[in-house]
Amino acid sequence: MWGSGQEPLSVPPLGGGATPLIATSSQLVNIKYHRPETWQWVLAAQLLDGPDTGGVGEHVTLTVHFDLTIGVGRSILQIPDFEVFSFNWNDGARAPVNRLIWSTASVGPSRTFTSPTPTAATDTKVDQIVAETIIANARCFLQELGGPTGNVSVQLSAMFSPRNHIRPDWFKADGHLNRERFAGNEIGGR
Repeated sequence: MWGSGQEPLSVPPLGGGATPLIATSSQLVNIKYHRPETWQWVLAAQLLDGPDTGGVGEHVTLTVHFDLTIGVGRSILQIPDFEVFSFNWNDGARAPVNRLIWSTASVGPSRTFTSPTPTAATDTKVDQIVAETIIANARCFLQELGGPTGNVSVQLSAMFSPRNHIRPDWFKADGHLNRERFAGNEIGGR
């Protein structure tokens, strides 16, 4: 499994309106697997600290956007907003401190573009991708409306794992396990 947890990201209050948080300073995942594979993942965001809203009309929203770049060979595909999490609290509510949002699936876009957008959802659940290169980044945005607020702190995590992890060099030409070459580690493979 490949992945990381980002050090807690904190932002001071900068007033009302849409105030972007500083983008994460590093990638959450950078996998170069050297052969195509089918991948599964876990993406997570945990709110560690945030201001309580004082009364009616005060609103705080923290939105986390996970962006994915996948590739096979020299080809790449950039998927902004591969997954989006949102923490919302308002009208005198306490900040949902220690609340964890996570997912092992994403929602793919509709296969048909229609303008205006129809009211019925035609999205598709996506729980695996095929790639040999995977880069996962996160962008966070903070919106505070109403009275005075305080710092917001969030921890981000992303982990990817191959669906199957069978190495060709584990087996002999006849398909049986090659015990001489497989001594408990991956010999000659990545």
